[in-house]
This record gives sequence, structure tokens and C-alpha cells, in this order.
Amino acid sequence: MLCVGFLGFLAAQLSLGVRERPGIQTLKYITVFDVARDGFAAWWGSAVGAALIVVGAAALLYLRKQIGPKARLQKMFMVVWTGFAVVWTFTVYSATHAEFTRVRDALASHKFVIVEGAITNFKPAPSGGHADEEFDVSGRHYSFSDYVVVAGYHRSQSHGGAIREGLRVRIADIDGQIARLDTASSITTPLPNER
Repeated sequence: MLCVGFLGFLAAQLSLGVRERPGIQTLKYITVFDVARDGFAAWWGSAVGAALIVVGAAALLYLRKQIGPKARLQKMFMVVWTGFAVVWTFTVYSATHAEFTRVRDALASHKFVIVEGAITNFKPAPSGGHADEEFDVSGRHYSFSDYVVVAGYHRSQSHGGAIREGLRVRIADIDGQIARLDTASSITTPLPNER
């Protein structure tokens, strides 16, 4: 009995040398996405339309000296093609850039809700698409896809996104879109008398 007590005393004395130092644990947030900083990401939709316009214009230039019923039909097709491409480009650019501008300006004028907390109910999107990535933060539900063009954050975990279960985040929410995404990392600062 005396031996067990002495061993316990000895173990307690030895553990004093490796005790954990107290400190103040604070959260430092790192901005992963900011719509204003990261810019207009939906330009590729307009670029597809611009490429279609170039193809149509080049084909019309090539066909301008062609004659005959077949050439006439080809010219009409290319006029329709080019007209569609112009409408496509204008529509896609107008819609996506207007949304980007609205979200960017709302962020700049502080017209957003801060949602902060740990990510729960995380359901990652499959790498091939066909399902949205979903999660909750402090009772708010978020859902997005890599394949749907929005101004806010929409990079799934399977494509290098930052979202994962349990991660502490701070979101600038504008109408359900993630205008800014900050992820937390903890830092322990020693107490003044421990430095």
C-alpha cells in the first residue's frame, strides 16, 4: 500500500515538468472567398457566346462569295447562328454580371447578415456533379453546385473547396449567397505572467 502511494506521488511530481501552459485561445479568420476580391467569375459563359459569334462571322465571310441554293441555305443558317450567339452572349453577360454587381455592392455597403458557427449536416457534392453540396451553419441552410453560375461562393469540396464538417466559419450572407467566406484557425496566446 505504501509502495502504491509513493509511486503515485512520484508520478505526480514527474508530470509537473510537462504540464500544459494556460493561455487565451482566440480565433483568427482567414478569408477564403470574397466576391469583391475574387472578381467576376462567370465570364466563361460570355466567352462561349463570343466564340460562337467569331465562328459565325468567319463562316459568313467565307460564304459571302458563294452562290447557289446550297450556299444561300448555308448563309441563312449562319445568320441565324450568329444572331443566336449575339443574343446568348448579351443575355448571359447581362444576367451574370448584374448579379455579381448586386452582390459585390451589397457586400461593400455592409448589407449582409453575418452567419457564424461550425458547419453541420455537411453533404459533399459528387465530383461528377448531379447533386448540390449542402450544409448548415447556425440554423441556416446553404446549397450550391460547381455547375450553376452564381456570384457567391460555389466551389465544392470535390473541386478543392474549403467546406467540411465541423469547420468553424464566418459567412457574409446576401440573400442566401455566400458573398464572403472566412474559415477559423485557433491561436493560443500565453498569459502575460507566462511569457
